[in-house]
Amino acid sequence: MDEPISLFKYRTLSEKKDKERVKEIFEDQKVWFSSPKDFNDPFEFQFTPSSDATTYEKIEAYAHILKKRNSTLTNNAAIAEAGSTILSMGENGVKKWEQSRLANFKKILANTGIFSLAKHNNDILMWSHYADKHRGICIEFCPIRNGKLNKKLADFFCQALEVSYPDENDLPTINLYKCQTEELLRKSALTKARHWKYEGEWRILDRKGGPGKKSIPEGIISSVILGCQIEKKVREWVVDLISTYPTPVNVYETRIKPGYYEIEFRQI
Repeated sequence: MDEPISLFKYRTLSEKKDKERVKEIFEDQKVWFSSPKDFNDPFEFQFTPSSDATTYEKIEAYAHILKKRNSTLTNNAAIAEAGSTILSMGENGVKKWEQSRLANFKKILANTGIFSLAKHNNDILMWSHYADKHRGICIEFCPIRNGKLNKKLADFFCQALEVSYPDENDLPTINLYKCQTEELLRKSALTKARHWKYEGEWRILDRKGGPGKKSIPEGIISSVILGCQIEKKVREWVVDLISTYPTPVNVYETRIKPGYYEIEFRQI
């Protein structure tokens, strides 16, 4: 699939906290990375754990951990120490270690910050579900300026990874021995039930910084789209807020396309 040249953030403006978050985007150039517990789908970040591995693969996995703890260890020394440890654990000991590793994987996921974006700006379900029944806005993030890729903007934008929606609708399998942290994140945080495919979601993951406010590069916002049912007072507030942004932002309004279950845009 082609890489998107723009990604979009739908925002509701119905409550004070919603307006504060949007205000931070334009005035402070900060966005909110959510915690996994904040998502509305209980199937998010779930996976099927697997301990299917040969004895040597288990030893290799343990050796990898030992080398992370002590970078001076040679491969041979780490393998030797891991082999001795794994063999001395016995079956019950290995199972306890697997449970500990599984708990650590889940902890990593729970402490990851996620910034969700959408590939499309004209999906009427997205406008209904994430922009307060078309009363909110949709913000465009784009790294291209004057027809060229801006490196500063691209450094942030290109962190976004595409979410997959498997046809079989099965949870991703995470092997406790063969899967490393980055693969864990990509599989579990970037896989959703096929029912959500209409979202066309992309995500930026922050494992080290976790949830919370994060800075975005100045100028990455290129346009704002107003919902077709946005209230007049809110509309005026948004337009005034956009005027405070340090670089030019195009503003569009949506309307229901006559005769279709679609919306169309008009620049204002």
